[in-house]
Amino acid sequence: MSDIGKNRAQGKPYTANRPSSDASGNPDSDARELTNGIAIAPTDYTTAKLVQPATAFWDAGDPVVFTLDLGQAQDLGGVRVVTHQPNARFCHPKTIEVSLSSDGQTWEPAGVIRHDDLFKPPGDFEPWEWDDHAKFAGLPAGGRLAYGYPLAFPKPVTARYVRFAFAPLEGKGLGISELQAFARVEVAPWPAEIRLPDPGNAD
Repeated sequence: MSDIGKNRAQGKPYTANRPSSDASGNPDSDARELTNGIAIAPTDYTTAKLVQPATAFWDAGDPVVFTLDLGQAQDLGGVRVVTHQPNARFCHPKTIEVSLSSDGQTWEPAGVIRHDDLFKPPGDFEPWEWDDHAKFAGLPAGGRLAYGYPLAFPKPVTARYVRFAFAPLEGKGLGISELQAFARVEVAPWPAEIRLPDPGNAD
């Protein structure tokens, strides 16, 4: 049975170069929340019971760098990073620089994710019902409160360690939900049975 669609980062350990925010009421207290397999849904809650295991916050300041250990060398085709913007204090990152390593010492750049990529999903995307709500108009990403940023590598690679360097927006903290890694990343259309009809062809 193939596991190419499996999130190879799930349950794997990682380290961060600076601690999460205790003052937020939702820190990454056990350094495991970002690989526990629970991705945040769009919400402006920050400390609700269902939100606690799904996201964690870092205060504004220097970049936050995570080093993820996959345990052994893995074939990788890309990564996805799920982030959270519940309010004007904690937002999606300005950039995420992704690097790969076989030994945790020598790193090769693998690509850069940018904040405004969330306005240009690479494939079919169904936003939540408040995506354009006036309540969130003043936030950097508007009502797009949660987003999974995909990054497909130019070609498959083999690596044990994945480094994610998050640069915050100026004066903003970070809301981070999941760090994911996959053997293969591809863009495919939704199956025909879940597509909405074309309004131009409506009877």
